[in-house]
Amino acid sequence: MPLCEFEGKRPRIGETSFGHLAAILIGGVTIGENCYIGPGAVLRGGTNVCHCQFSLCHGHNS
Repeated sequence: MPLCEFEGKRPRIGETSFGHLAAILIGGVTIGENCYIGPGAVLRGGTNVCHCQFSLCHGHNS
């Protein structure tokens, strides 16, 4: 998974988290532990820092 520096800030990702190769983290993004970043996700932290800490997402069956 690409980790791109932006405005002097680099993304950080928890050791127990997974980031898909088709996801991109840019700038001041912090991903906590036990998180999943799926394909196509783009997370960018610019002027403000983006902190993500969640470990379970629920989908809906149609």
